[in-house]
Amino acid sequence: MIERPGQRHAHPEQRAGTGESRGRARGAAVTSQHLPDQLRHLARDHPQHRLCPASEVQRGAPLAHDGPVEVHQHRPQLVPVQVHPHRVARLRHQPQHGARLAPVDALRPASAANPVSRSRAVILLTACGVSPVRSASSSLLIPAVPAPRSRSSTSAVLCDRTANRFAPTGPLFVLLTLFTPPIPHCPLRLHFGNSVAKVEGMTGTPLRVGLIGYGLAGSVFHAPLVAATEGLALDTVVTSNPERQEQARAEFPDVRVAGTPEELFGRAGELDLIVIASPNKTHVPLATAALKAGLPVVVDKPVAGTAAEARELAALAEERGLLLSVFQNRRWDNDFLTLRDLLEKGELGDVWRFESRFERWRPRPKGGWRESGDPAEIGGLLYDLGSHVVDQALVLFGPVTEVYAETDIRRPGAETDDDTFIALTHANGVRSHLHVSATTAQLGPRFRVLGSQAGFVKYGLDPQEAALRADERPGTSADWGTEPESLWGRLGAGESPVSGGGRPVPTLAGDYPAYYAAVAAALNGAGPNPVPAVEAAAALDVLEAARRSARDKVTVTL
Repeated sequence: MIERPGQRHAHPEQRAGTGESRGRARGAAVTSQHLPDQLRHLARDHPQHRLCPASEVQRGAPLAHDGPVEVHQHRPQLVPVQVHPHRVARLRHQPQHGARLAPVDALRPASAANPVSRSRAVILLTACGVSPVRSASSSLLIPAVPAPRSRSSTSAVLCDRTANRFAPTGPLFVLLTLFTPPIPHCPLRLHFGNSVAKVEGMTGTPLRVGLIGYGLAGSVFHAPLVAATEGLALDTVVTSNPERQEQARAEFPDVRVAGTPEELFGRAGELDLIVIASPNKTHVPLATAALKAGLPVVVDKPVAGTAAEARELAALAEERGLLLSVFQNRRWDNDFLTLRDLLEKGELGDVWRFESRFERWRPRPKGGWRESGDPAEIGGLLYDLGSHVVDQALVLFGPVTEVYAETDIRRPGAETDDDTFIALTHANGVRSHLHVSATTAQLGPRFRVLGSQAGFVKYGLDPQEAALRADERPGTSADWGTEPESLWGRLGAGESPVSGGGRPVPTLAGDYPAYYAAVAAALNGAGPNPVPAVEAAAALDVLEAARRSARDKVTVTL
């Protein structure tokens, strides 16, 4: 709804009468008789406006500042559109959708150095049941809550280049205001499609994913999870190993194979997301190259060797308006989800001590870069399994003030730490004791959490990794991520779970697919980044402090 100085309009619903449904057949021409009352009255009261049916709108047309304003809108959506400010700023999907977007920084106010009129293009999209709210980080008014999908298939756009004020007086509109011109060589285009706005019920072209690395992380975790995620398509696998190239083609017949990352970046315009599952030492340079190529990035943990490098990557992604997410899949382990649920329900009272173990029995080293003693490789259990247990502790109990650690090299022939203990003091007073080891002949409980009212003990590892290694795939069975009752944890006080004390707590199903579903939603503007790089940087602060503590035999204060 538009309001000029000294001019007032009645609420759309007051002029609309009964507000009965006015749906019509797909593809019919837009006339004033076919439009909802709200837009018909607006057209009558604002003759300088032009009502544009979707069939007349040029796909990807720029918002010109001289002459008619044209806007591309996906048909036949007449539903709430949620626009994520970070996605509005990004410069991707040109080949897929034919639309290129200017950075938010390009939307400069008029000034002597930028002598462009303060005309505004106000686009009203019919959307029932939405209360617009202003985004804190952009000039967009977006829905505060989702609304039911409309049955109408009409698309209409009302454009005004002269109004100096706007007032969202009713819940039937989503307003987007675009104030100023784009920077040169970057025409500003509105694009309501798969790359910018996630519309409930929308089925669009899947986002195309390039995967760098097809070792354990790439072949066992990332490729199957990407392929199982609605809205994502595994487009290209990068590996120089001929055997792994054949493996990728056999497992995903439609996938393309590239020998080097440079080949992939050479056709960056054909892709929508890069996943980096290569050795740790390559994470920073490859993520940097991908972001500079204008591509969103998912990086396997650890995202970098230092917290400073992680924050530099996060700053680059923010500068480019691109998603940078870290694959911390253990946030979706079945036992972790169960523990979070218990804590949210207050079943343990105030937590005093959190014990977490990720232990294995591997008396002989396997070799490879993960067990290399070269610091450049960023190997060892502290940065491997330690990335998981530290991340989980931070998610559960927040920032850390003190770190103490012990790292050892136990096995003959081992070059880097294979038996590590980390003690954390959280700002809220919780103490976390974290164990990661390849030398544990008798495995301890995965979690032992002690609180003021009860304790929770859980043995056994989440079954999803074992299932993925066995070539099982998410979505092929209803019991993905579930475990038998014999492995459920126990909650109680004053008794040992080993002797049957406490009550069994059903383990929630693990859900690794939720990570990439969240990534797809974030890319579509329908949700947040599931694991921002700044969170991974906080975990790296702790890991760096742990390494320093073990080396110098001191407690490190953060």
